Amino acid sequence: MRLLKTVECFAACCVLAVLSASLPAGEAPAPEQIQSWIRQLGDEDFQKREEARAALLKAGLPAMAALKQAQQSDDNEVRNTASLLVEQLQWRAIPAQIDYMKLFPAETIFAMKVRDMDAFAKSSQRTALLKLLETADLMPLADMLTARAKKQMGPGLPLLQKWLGHFSGQLAGGVWAMNPRDPTGMRMALVAELKADALDKVFQEFLSETKLLQGAIATPINGLTILKGPNEMGAIALAGRHVILGPNLESVRIVAESLLETPANALGANPA
Repeated sequence: MRLLKTVECFAACCVLAVLSASLPAGEAPAPEQIQSWIRQLGDEDFQKREEARAALLKAGLPAMAALKQAQQSDDNEVRNTASLLVEQLQWRAIPAQIDYMKLFPAETIFAMKVRDMDAFAKSSQRTALLKLLETADLMPLADMLTARAKKQMGPGLPLLQKWLGHFSGQLAGGVWAMNPRDPTGMRMALVAELKADALDKVFQEFLSETKLLQGAIATPINGLTILKGPNEMGAIALAGRHVILGPNLESVRIVAESLLETPANALGANPA
């Protein structure tokens, strides 16, 4: 029963995550400004060091090359902070349109990928299962399931419609470990791609408006912040344009690290 409940909670989160207005990107700072901030990382004033760190993090990928050079600095403070910033910015360097089927472990039990939500909805109407549910004998069952889904979504349904526009339509889900005797050992994840430019802001608004994982604990792993739900239930992270959602922190971590390791030939692959 606990396993079923966990799967149901995860499925509900998946629906929320899949179903988001693009914001204009800021201008990249000049190279001289980036170098000035890097030098400021070694300032004796803690506040000035923090201001420089925040500015470089906000600058994003345009600061990456200079920060990698700063990792060789003679100043310990500059060197250590630059290394931490490079770790954080590596996630923003992950490109869009990765072949999500490359992200799940080799022993994956089940995986599904959708590149175009509209096409997926239309094609699903032609499947044997949906046609079966449209028969007179099974229509009451289909109506009951539809009514139950609407009731469970409740006020969340308008939010799903609003946030749908923020996602590119590319998503995938996979399950690679499941133990009926130990629901906490479940390993599964859903990955969806945002199309907004101001990704961090859009992601934070998404979490706030959907109330997803309220009270979550921020857990940094290799420069990526994973939000872990209360009582170890649920976890979510934003890696570049990619939203990763899972029933636990370990599931999200595995997929996130796969994003970093994805080879170039996994980019722009045809949808499965």
